[in-house]
Amino acid sequence: MTNGAGRVSFHHRRHPVLRLQRKAAWMILTGLMTEWKQERPKWCLHPTCQFSLSIQGVICCGELPKPEPHGDDHNTHRICWFTGNGEVFDLQVNRGDTYHFRKIFDHIHPEKAKMTDLGPLKSIFSDKNLVIPLADVQHVEKKYHTTDLTNGTKKGDLLGALVITKHTRWDFEHDTWANNIWLSAEQVNPFLAAWVVYRDKNDD
Repeated sequence: MTNGAGRVSFHHRRHPVLRLQRKAAWMILTGLMTEWKQERPKWCLHPTCQFSLSIQGVICCGELPKPEPHGDDHNTHRICWFTGNGEVFDLQVNRGDTYHFRKIFDHIHPEKAKMTDLGPLKSIFSDKNLVIPLADVQHVEKKYHTTDLTNGTKKGDLLGALVITKHTRWDFEHDTWANNIWLSAEQVNPFLAAWVVYRDKNDD
């Protein structure tokens, strides 16, 4: 693999993938490119996070040990940047944040958005208890606790939400929505994230 001068060389073949593989190997061997490993960086200040991804050794992503309340939502992951001056900037995020980040990046590089698209737009929200066609949803009404509870729940905490679909009707006798879909507090934000993406792609 080395010539008489001690330099690394390869016999290039016609196949483009093989050429790229050889070029990457050559760059690693000659020190022109670092082989970044998917492991927790040494500069990480949050060992309790469940490590999930590292980007070029300067960006780290991990899952929080437990969800942290943030408004009506819960942050589930932490992203950390190792800055040039040796400091670490960290940011807790939730599913809504990641959606907005992707909108920004897609705006900056729209051609990359097509390359990184994960597949067809999901038109159905589903979890272990619910299957909801997103096209049927008219609006969502959040509900909140009206009193403090002995389990630590405070007045104003999210209780859940009513999903109003095109099949839902107003019950004048009981002054409420009939045949609505109820979401628990844990289901609200995952559903809203899916619905917002769906509406954004279909309301152009």
